[in-house]
Amino acid sequence: FFYEIPARRSPLGKRICFCVARDMANLRYTGEDGYDHFVRKMGSWCDDFIEHHPDYSIVFVPHIYSDLSIIDDVLKSISDINRRLKVAVAPLCAVSPDAIDDTFSSYSGCDLVVSMRFHGNVVPIGNDIPTIGAVSLEKHQLLYQSIGLGDRSISTTSSKFWETLTEAIERSLTDQVRIRNEYA
Repeated sequence: FFYEIPARRSPLGKRICFCVARDMANLRYTGEDGYDHFVRKMGSWCDDFIEHHPDYSIVFVPHIYSDLSIIDDVLKSISDINRRLKVAVAPLCAVSPDAIDDTFSSYSGCDLVVSMRFHGNVVPIGNDIPTIGAVSLEKHQLLYQSIGLGDRSISTTSSKFWETLTEAIERSLTDQVRIRNEYA
């Protein structure tokens, strides 16, 4: 909560950041189709979002190397034109503790973060960036509840996850100023 994100200029303009996780798949991706279903749905969700929000880009922010695997799988499910023009992948540099600035600076200036990772939620919240916790582990749900933001998290195992995520993103983009002030 007390880490200050280094300011970074982005050529992408308006954007939302996603931090998706590949590790612990047996906990994160349950149900009949599990991981493969999640990846396909996320790709089609990204295409729909871009179609309805042509002024926005999507940035995937990896925190650890296995995140690159799921990002690659999701990218394969996004239309080629959107991958080329509206989607970016932030750099991952995990070779030293000082390199953390490279990862977290990707959140600088974004309009919203949707994250499955603990630090992908805590750091943006601490920097007054609206977040939606894509909750797949109990500690993430407890984080949001303990700071009075339980309504800002959604279980990835919910059958209505994508529908609820879309509604939460629309509300968040419309109400950014209030959310930023609440976080502050």
